Amino acid sequence: MKEVKKTSIGGQALIEGIMMKGPSKIAT
Repeated sequence: MKEVKKTSIGGQALIEGIMMKGPSKIAT
């Protein structure tokens, strides 16, 4: 989920990734 930093532009992608991966990935 390192791509989250790139998707931070939209923000929604970050939340979407968290929902798919789980709260354990929020710490990334």
